[in-house]
Amino acid sequence: MNMDVGLVNSAMEISPLRKVKQNGERYYRRQPIETMLAELAGMSFEVLAERARILDRRSPDYIPSEILVHWVRQTKNHRSDATFNVLYPLLEQRIRHACPAKEIRAHGVEAEVGTYADLQEHVLERVVKLLLRDRSSYEEKFDIYEVVFDRAVAKLRDSAFRSVFAKDNPLTPMEYDESGDVTNEVEESLGRYRPEGMTQEEEFTYRFQLRAAIDSLPEDERRLIDMEEAGYPDQSENPEVETIAKLLGRTPKTVRAMRKRAYQSIRERLCIEVKND
Repeated sequence: MNMDVGLVNSAMEISPLRKVKQNGERYYRRQPIETMLAELAGMSFEVLAERARILDRRSPDYIPSEILVHWVRQTKNHRSDATFNVLYPLLEQRIRHACPAKEIRAHGVEAEVGTYADLQEHVLERVVKLLLRDRSSYEEKFDIYEVVFDRAVAKLRDSAFRSVFAKDNPLTPMEYDESGDVTNEVEESLGRYRPEGMTQEEEFTYRFQLRAAIDSLPEDERRLIDMEEAGYPDQSENPEVETIAKLLGRTPKTVRAMRKRAYQSIRERLCIEVKND
């Protein structure tokens, strides 16, 4: 199958980035990236994909992650998902390579519930969310990954790490206004409503739909889910431990009722969205 049509643009067709800094300056790709994008224009998809699999930066055939991000973004204009299905796993591999897996305990609940957060998955979910937005319409916040990929991933990782340990401010926004991934506990609670036999693209979309469903909840219910994802318990005998009930100013019984209502709303929204896809 020939998948090279439309993968890379000619030098004249490489669109500038749109994100504008606070000082009014527009984001721009580094010159070596612009030069390589032009040099690779017209090369067969098979060769490009093979080179994109190389992770050793010392290799003369290594392709920077910023270029891979650019190519993945261009696939939204293709008539099929064939190129996306090849390139996205390579981008995910780059993200994991830039953010090695590391488990951490959530501050303040370690002794009581032993909650862990995987920073790598935390970061991956946020990049996926930006990419999905970019596939439906241009997402300016994704431009930074075409400028300084490693630094963008590192900032997202560090921000996620601070969020997990932010005892006094558990709901501090993530970098680039990201709101959080969906933990295993929440996914398991909703798992029986998850469609079976999804393709990679459908799985990718479902994760975004789940996060969007959570974001659509009333503020207190959304905060409850966010705190649950951060590892905060409903209640505690230890007055030093921050709990969901304490932070929301509700009783544990009310918190349980809110959670039941929130999960029901999420299930209803997901069932509608999956059915309509």
